[in-house]
Amino acid sequence: MERTSLITQSGERDGAGANERKTAGDFTIAYSTSRPEGSYEFSDGILEWKEPQDENAHLDVYVYDSQDGRFVPGLNVQATLLDMRGGRAAATHLPFVWHPREHHYGANVKLPDGGGRYVLQVHIDPATFVRRGKEEGKRYVTGADATFENVRIEI
Repeated sequence: MERTSLITQSGERDGAGANERKTAGDFTIAYSTSRPEGSYEFSDGILEWKEPQDENAHLDVYVYDSQDGRFVPGLNVQATLLDMRGGRAAATHLPFVWHPREHHYGANVKLPDGGGRYVLQVHIDPATFVRRGKEEGKRYVTGADATFENVRIEI
């Protein structure tokens, strides 16, 4: 599936293939979808490559600072996909994913109906990490929610 590209606030293309973006509080949130992907994960202290199991789609969420456009790490990000009738198709925690081109939050998901159009709800908890800067550091103290309508996921 071809991905479109997000233009960051600096005017550069992020290369990650993000779709629509929305600003919610201190965050700018974008997403992309693809086929399920393998990844390296720690298991009993050993880094192992893991292939997708029964998941049939992959969801990435990109979270940027709405003021300066930088990626915001260390967040608790949840995603829910609703079918077009409003029923829950999938819900998952999206862990931080180190990526050679664009860090993001992401996970493979299993969709019951073989793909189609969905409503994507993204919830971000308030950040709990330490911040520096007497004035600049007072960000991310409230969570954020963003809803993306008519999200097309091909399986």
